[in-house]
Amino acid sequence: MIKSFLLLLLQLFVFYFFIQSSRARIIGFEDNEIQYFGRWQKTLEDIQSVSSGAYLKTTIVLDEQPRQVTLKLSKTAIIYTQIDKQVINKMEAIDKGVYPIELVIHLPTATSTRTMITIMSDISSTICLQSIEISDEPNTLSFTTTQQQQQQQQQQQQQQQQQQQQQQLIEFVGHDLTLGLGTSNSIMTSFPWVVSSLLNTERSQIAFPGAWLMDHEESIGMETQYFKGTSFYSPSIVVVLLGEYDQYPNAYTLRLSNFLSRIRNHFPNTIIFVLSEPLGVLFQESQTAVSLLNDVQSDQNIHFIDTTGWIQYGHTAYIDPVNNYIYIYIYMFYTCRYVIITILFICLLLFFFIYIYNSCILMI
Repeated sequence: MIKSFLLLLLQLFVFYFFIQSSRARIIGFEDNEIQYFGRWQKTLEDIQSVSSGAYLKTTIVLDEQPRQVTLKLSKTAIIYTQIDKQVINKMEAIDKGVYPIELVIHLPTATSTRTMITIMSDISSTICLQSIEISDEPNTLSFTTTQQQQQQQQQQQQQQQQQQQQQQLIEFVGHDLTLGLGTSNSIMTSFPWVVSSLLNTERSQIAFPGAWLMDHEESIGMETQYFKGTSFYSPSIVVVLLGEYDQYPNAYTLRLSNFLSRIRNHFPNTIIFVLSEPLGVLFQESQTAVSLLNDVQSDQNIHFIDTTGWIQYGHTAYIDPVNNYIYIYIYMFYTCRYVIITILFICLLLFFFIYIYNSCILMI
């Protein structure tokens, strides 16, 4: 009887620690372990990305065992994932008839390494995140108590909150150029992403294809769209690139000035840069709007940057490193086409004369 009882206790003991070791850790969308960048909107069951290129980050500790992260989503989505600063992967969460929709991210093995996972929405998609499930410790007996696990999680949260407070963030507001349309990985190879990576800062891209500043009957403009959703940060710098798709130049100066004033009211200490359209669209109107705020409101933290000539259409337009060599070959052929054609023509003439000469010798 006693042996049976002890055997039962031993089985329960082993089963308990097996369950503890195999149990996954769930991070809810409201948990402080997740950092959100860009515009987001909370609902009762999830948090939804509002702006194109909105992304989130979370840090986990890897060990020598295979690990995976499972995103629990309310709807299908196309996303980009990056582990630390490794290769960017494009993934798609597909509806398989199971709710919530799951997307599994396999992680590399490591030894006691804090790993940052970045998850970004595609410009045509929306992330509706319910939670993140991280596979638990390896299936070995673990004697870590619940209290110790809570203390570890609290320490992680405090460290992440301190990091978030210390991080510098640049916010980019604009249209196609800001989204990196036409580059190899779209938004993740856009100029805001490249600039912030070089400066080692976080970034936020409040941008939409064909975006304009002013509201009109067809659609709302950035003067309304920018203030939608919730921002979880105060940017150090805001960079505005608009004007290409606006159709009312006479009203543009005043509306841009009002838009910049509203940004200033939200972020009193933020530096604002207004970039001119590289092809010169509404150049004077944009410059005048900044000058009004400099002179009338004595706001010297708003600056106008002349970008005329920085980029242009055609074979010399911006190309990202992935496609660089292809464009170099095209560019070389384009610039040397007349020389190449001349050389080919001379070779053809030489071939023709040699052929005639040989024919004449045979006849003789």
